[in-house]
This record gives sequence, C-alpha cells and structure tokens, in this order.
Amino acid sequence: MRRSITVLTSVLLSSVLVGNAWGEVRYNVTDLGLLGVYDTRAFGINNSGQVVAGNVLYSGGAMTNLSFIAYGINDSGQVVGYSYTDPTRAILYQNGSMIDLGTLGGGFSYASGINDSGQVVGHSMLLVTRAFLYQNGAMTDLGTLGGNDSQAFAINDIGQVVGCAHTAQGNYHAFLYQGGAMTDLGTLGGGFSFAYGINDSGQVVGYSYTADNNGISAFLYNGTMSNLGTLGGNASVALGINNSGQVVGLSRTGPNNVEHAFLYQNGTMTDLNSLIDPSSGFTLSIAGAINNNGVIVGRGTVDGQHHAFLLTPVPEPSAFILLGMGAAGLLGFFWRRRKPA
Repeated sequence: MRRSITVLTSVLLSSVLVGNAWGEVRYNVTDLGLLGVYDTRAFGINNSGQVVAGNVLYSGGAMTNLSFIAYGINDSGQVVGYSYTDPTRAILYQNGSMIDLGTLGGGFSYASGINDSGQVVGHSMLLVTRAFLYQNGAMTDLGTLGGNDSQAFAINDIGQVVGCAHTAQGNYHAFLYQGGAMTDLGTLGGGFSFAYGINDSGQVVGYSYTADNNGISAFLYNGTMSNLGTLGGNASVALGINNSGQVVGLSRTGPNNVEHAFLYQNGTMTDLNSLIDPSSGFTLSIAGAINNNGVIVGRGTVDGQHHAFLLTPVPEPSAFILLGMGAAGLLGFFWRRRKPA
C-alpha cells in the first residue's frame, strides 16, 4: 500500500511541476526546412497533418519534392498548385501523378484550393483573368462582380467558393460564390477587400482596406464583416479558418511594424510567438492555414532564413492539474481504505 501511495504522490507532483514549467507554451514547433526560391505566401494542411509549402509535400515526417508550386491539399492527399512551365498551368497532383487542368481559353491558369470532393478553384486567363471552378473534368468561369477580373482562393466541403472580383467601379471586393451566383461581401469602409479562406459553416476570412484606405485589417465574415484588429501595427491579413472558427494569418506589430503570425479565437488576436518556446529559435511571421485539429502551418525565420513551420498544440497545463487532482482523489481513497474501521 505504501508503494502505491508513493507512486500516486509522484504522479501528482509531476503533474503540477509540468504545468508550472510549461507556462504559456501552447505549441510545439516543427521545422519543415528552407523554402528557398519557392518562398510563397500560401500554405496548406489537411486533417491528417499532411502539409504543402512551396514545392514540398510533408507527410508522416517525410519530405517529397514536387515538380510544381503547391497551394492546397485535401483529406485524400490530393494537392493543387501551378506548374513551373511557361505558360503556367493549374495542376492537380494525385497518386504520384500530375494532371494539367487546362485553362479557360487563354495562356495560363493557377489552382489555389481543393475540397474533399476534389473540386478545385483558382484563376485562369481568358481575355481577362477569371476565377474558375474545376469539377468533373471541366473548368467553369465563375464571373465577376460587374467588372472584368476575378480570382478564387478557397472552397469548402459544401462547394462554397471565396476570392476577389472587380466591381463595376473597378475595385476588387471579396466574394462568396454559391448556387451559381457571386455575392459581394463588401469592405471595412475602404475601396478593396480580398477573401482567402472559408470553413464548412460558411465563415469567411481575408482582409479589407479600412475607411479612407488608410490601413488594412483582417476580417471575419459571418453575415456581416467584422474587423479583427491588429497586433498593434497598421495592417493584418487573415489567411485561414477551421471549422471551430479559429483564424490564422499575419499582422504587423507596433511600433516597428514587424510581421508576426497570429491566432484569433474567442474574440482575441494573439501573437503566436508568445505561445511557443523561445528557445526554438523561430520568429513566426505568417500563419497560412489551420486544420480542424488546431494544427497550424506557416512561414518563419531561423538564423535569418525563411523556413516553413508546423505548430502542434500541446495539452494545456490544466489537463495535467486535473490529472493530478484525480491522482490525489485516488490517494485519498487508498488512505481511507488502510484506516481501521
């Protein structure tokens, strides 16, 4: 009995000590390596933790060099992006093979997003640049908001598409495309807005110019467009959202306006650099995507070089405190049992 009590006491003390030691560290950082000349804004991650960054596919700890620039990946491991060729062509990669998705009739095309049904979105040159939806072997022009050009960046699992399109006045506005129609999502008071991500509930994220076009700010659209603010600087951009409504992106910090990756949840924007171990050596610059497990990918700097990163949530200290409380309860139970009746 004494041995059991000793073991339980050790568990309790270890739990409390671990919780105290972790403090505010909420994510483990995995260095996915140099992005080199393919240092791009966009990143993708699926719910299995497969990651695309630049021309690399990261899966199960292994890196695969792709023969194209990858922008998105679905839960089946299908990857989309664009080729190195001239003219550039939209690419779908599956089962180790590259498929050229063609164009809308012009010289180039880019694929930006893919959902779990294999529907692909991007933009292509017709006589002008147009957003497209690719499905069942065919590419469809999604139109505009009254102007000439449009681009699509993301699609959710119910087929809603987001991007940006010219209005009749020639300004780019964020759009939501569903049911064969494109809806103008408006702005935060300025002339331009751009939508980069959408979840399965139809919540949209991106950025917009604010009043008088004096700054840009990340937004969350859920029937109306809300300003998510910044980390103290004069600009922020939201790039991804998961089905829990967690938003990631980048923001300038004040007063030097250095770009830092952020996580927005429960009404608060947090600098992700404050949630990792400082000894990692990383400065997290951009958070490009977040999956439904809360795993985040993006770009940062290590020793002055751009590296892709993977952030994996670690259990909060409260979980260990609860474990310790459970151990304490068991300790009390055993103590009562050894007392004479």
